[in-house]
Amino acid sequence: MNHDDASYIASLLYKRLSGTITSDEEVVLQKWLKENSANEAFAQQIEEDDFTKEIARRSPRYLSGLREELYAKIQQATGIERALSTGEAKVVPMQAKSRNRRPVLAYMRSNVVRVAVMLLIIAGVGALWIFLQRDHASTKTVKTIAVNNEIPPGGNRATLTLSDGSTIVLDSANIGTIAQQQNVAISKSAAGTVQYHVKGSGATSAMNTLSTPKGGQYKLVLPDGSKVWLNAASSITFPTQFATQERRVSITGEAYFEIAADAARPFYVKAKETDVKVLGTSFNINAYDDESEIATTLLIGAVMVSVGSRSQRLQPGQQAQSKGEELLLQKNIDTEAVVAWKEGYFNFQDMRLQAVMRQLERWYGIEVAYEGAVHNIAFYGKLSKDLTLQETLEGMAKTGLHFRLEGHRLIVTP
Repeated sequence: MNHDDASYIASLLYKRLSGTITSDEEVVLQKWLKENSANEAFAQQIEEDDFTKEIARRSPRYLSGLREELYAKIQQATGIERALSTGEAKVVPMQAKSRNRRPVLAYMRSNVVRVAVMLLIIAGVGALWIFLQRDHASTKTVKTIAVNNEIPPGGNRATLTLSDGSTIVLDSANIGTIAQQQNVAISKSAAGTVQYHVKGSGATSAMNTLSTPKGGQYKLVLPDGSKVWLNAASSITFPTQFATQERRVSITGEAYFEIAADAARPFYVKAKETDVKVLGTSFNINAYDDESEIATTLLIGAVMVSVGSRSQRLQPGQQAQSKGEELLLQKNIDTEAVVAWKEGYFNFQDMRLQAVMRQLERWYGIEVAYEGAVHNIAFYGKLSKDLTLQETLEGMAKTGLHFRLEGHRLIVTP
């Protein structure tokens, strides 16, 4: 069976699961099933998996999207298989699980390529995974050493620095009013959101900074009603009340914004040398020091990104990448993947090992080191951010990599 045949059989299996297979297609599938017992076992394993029941409950519209995603993944996987034969790349199946469940990978070995399909539901998010396994490929077990050193996931942790230099540890602050600066009251809600309430006008504005450590994230409502979500190891500096002509803030790290519309007062975000001008919109800025570029991604509305003398207007689904004086435009961005961190999960789509590890460093408060010739392989999949570090590493168990945890230092070896 060649790659096209494998893709066709995968499509027939999908159609059978979704109830859209024709009688002629069923004949072809039955012929394939009867070729050998391994084919029958493979199909039975898929059909008896929990994901089949989940598919059955989904709407036709959802199934259509799932089918398109499956076909796209099959085409992508075919190219990856060719890379496997030359040692250029690896396919990494990512699994997610609840606290009470160990990751499961349904896969099949044969003398040809087999496509294994798994539907995982992570906090209401449907995800389709494909893993290619060749007969001679060896499966290595991840060795994670974390005895008596379980590292929990991050959470709502942040520090608010007031204009006089005093600080408030927000995760331990009481619910209600936590500070008063002239005519501005600062409160913390039961959900852990910090909000600024301006009463009257005329008072002198002061600058405050909200910062998150590694392993922390936080939501902030600015004095104008704009909402900001800070990712781990990030900060935002802002006035306690905005000027009458404009609104300006600056950030480090990563933040997602939902800006309150105000045509008379444009909103500006500064991240290093990059300036973003908006009127009312939703967008994400990734400006971590350890990333090679600053990425501004637009979800709703319109923004103008400027670096030096260069400017680029973005449309929804576009991303501006700035580095020094360079400014590049990327179209058709997977915005879901960009803001996955805000929704409580990691989204690794063709993401290289080192980029994945940088995210784990920030969320789990660890330091990652590499020993030996560790290949910068590609990862595909989604993982809940509620998992402990050890559980997350177990979800990466089919890479062939090994992990050793020494305190808060994670060592990656071939």
